Amino acid sequence: MNSSAKPTIDMTKPHYQRILDAAQSQSPGLLGSALLNIDSGDYLHSTASSTASSEELSHWIDVAKALFASQCEPFLVTDFSSLKNTKQAYLEFDDQSLACVAIGQSPSPSLVILRDKAPLGMELSRAKELSDLHPQRFDALAKNPHYLDRDGVHSVSDLTGSGSAEQLCRVPYAAQELISGLFGEAALPSLATLQMRHKLHLDRLLNAYIDNDRIKVIFQRPRYLADHIIILVSNDHNSPAELAVNVRKCADNVLRQLIDDTLEQGINTDVSLAEDDQTWQSIVQELRELDRDDLLGVLEVGGFANHSLGDEGEMEAGAVVLRCAECIYYYPNRKWCDLPELPVPVEPHWYCKLWKL
Repeated sequence: MNSSAKPTIDMTKPHYQRILDAAQSQSPGLLGSALLNIDSGDYLHSTASSTASSEELSHWIDVAKALFASQCEPFLVTDFSSLKNTKQAYLEFDDQSLACVAIGQSPSPSLVILRDKAPLGMELSRAKELSDLHPQRFDALAKNPHYLDRDGVHSVSDLTGSGSAEQLCRVPYAAQELISGLFGEAALPSLATLQMRHKLHLDRLLNAYIDNDRIKVIFQRPRYLADHIIILVSNDHNSPAELAVNVRKCADNVLRQLIDDTLEQGINTDVSLAEDDQTWQSIVQELRELDRDDLLGVLEVGGFANHSLGDEGEMEAGAVVLRCAECIYYYPNRKWCDLPELPVPVEPHWYCKLWKL
C-alpha cells in the first residue's frame, strides 16, 4: 500500500454487511442500522430482521447526510417533520456537548440545556433530573448564575419562536437554530441550508441523538472515519446509554475490520519491538504528533501487524509469543488497545511494536 493512501471502507466487501447484521440481531429493540459514507452518499443497511421500513431508514440516512455533511450542497432532506415533538436531544462537538430536555408540551416547552463534554446517558439523565424539579424550585435555580456555572447548565427558559437557543453563544449558531427547530415553534430548515448560511459551522459535530414520541435515533462519526456515519434506529425500549454502547460496539467493529483490511494490503512499517524505554518513548511521542484522524500514521508508526510474532509452539517451548492478548494495554472486554496514544480496536492475535508484558 502507498504510505500516502488513506484507508477507506470498501462497502462491496461482505464483512461490513455482516457487522450491521450482527448489531441488528444482537440488540433487542433495534429497528434498523446503517453505515453511511457522507461524501459519496453510498450506504449499507442491515438486512437482519429489520422492522424499520426502507422509507423510514432512508429518511434518517438523509437526516445524517444533512447533519454531518462536510460540503455545502443542497441535500434531499426537505421534510424534518419526523424530528418534531422532540423530547430529548444530544449534540456532541469536538470540544463540548449539548444535552437538551423539553419540559412541558410543545409548541412552547421550557428547555434545559447542558453544555458539558460528558457521555450521552449521563448528560440526558442530569438534564432530566433538573427538569423534574418542582417548578418554583426550578425557576429559582434557573435564575442563579452560580448554580448554572457549577452544574454546567447553559440555559433554562421558555422556547417561543427562536427561543432561548439564541443565547447559546458558545456553540455554532447553526446548532442554535437546530435546537430551536427541534423543540420550538420555529420552522426547522434544511441543515444544508444552515451550513451554507453559517459557513459550515456544523463541521465539528461528532455524534447526535434524537428522541421523539415514536423512536430514538443515534448517529456516530467513528474516530478516524470522518466521512462515515453509523446510524441506529430504535424503539422506545432502549435507554440512551444502551444505544450509546451499541453504536460504539458497531463503530469498533467497523474500524477493526478496516484496520484488518489495511494491514492485509500491506503498510510501510517496521515491526521490530522497541529495544529500550528511550526508543519506546520516542515512538509514543511520534504518535502524539500525528493528526487526530491519521489512521494510517497510527498503524505505520505503531508498527502494527494483523498477526502475532511467533507461534503457539514457541510459547509452549518457553519463548514469548508477541500478540495483543498478552500485552498490558490490551482491554479484552472491548478488544481495544488502552494505550492513550493508540486508541484503536484490535484483535487478540495482532501485534504492535509498543507491546509490553
